[in-house]
Amino acid sequence: MSNPTVETSADNLDELDAYIANLNNEPSAQEGALASTESQPEVDTSEAFDALVTTGLVVVEQAVSILKDIDFEFDERAKQSVVNAARPVAKQYGGALLDQCGDYMNIMTLALAILGLWWASKKQITALELKKQQEVERDSHRKPD
Repeated sequence: MSNPTVETSADNLDELDAYIANLNNEPSAQEGALASTESQPEVDTSEAFDALVTTGLVVVEQAVSILKDIDFEFDERAKQSVVNAARPVAKQYGGALLDQCGDYMNIMTLALAILGLWWASKKQITALELKKQQEVERDSHRKPD
């Protein structure tokens, strides 16, 4: 077996110095990643956050309506004030919220909306069944003409 030898000549040392100087002048991969992250615009999460808050409020309305057996709705001005108050929170923590939720925030909002629709439908079906039962009872107690 032969031992490879490294020739140490002035030319090799100059090339090595130039290579090291070139490495020192290039940004590292980590610095490049930081620079690319800083140059990316902030993600606007306000629309998704508005939808999530609004849907949450609707689900609360429907839950109260079902649990208390009354038609309940928040005052529209009050609902809008909650949505407006949530916007600065979305701007401040929206990125962190999206990091926590990943790409699933819109899916979570949809799931919440579907749950709310299910609750509202359940209440409506119960009311319709009760109305139908009352009509049947009323018709059965009616005297034939």
